[in-house]
Amino acid sequence: MSSKETRDDSNVPDPIAEMMRIKYELGKKMDFDVDRIFEDIQRHQRESGCEYITLPKREQTPQISE
Repeated sequence: MSSKETRDDSNVPDPIAEMMRIKYELGKKMDFDVDRIFEDIQRHQRESGCEYITLPKREQTPQISE
């Protein structure tokens, strides 16, 4: 593509809008219930056959005020 040519991006969906739409649709399926969404995620993880790890909580470092 030369510097004089322009790309036609009118058919390319906005990725952020697309992610927000997908997130909304997934939440809608679970009535926006966080517990049901979390339970569904865990079920998908169990059924996938993949091994997931849980990292230990990090220790909080004290904040030093100036």
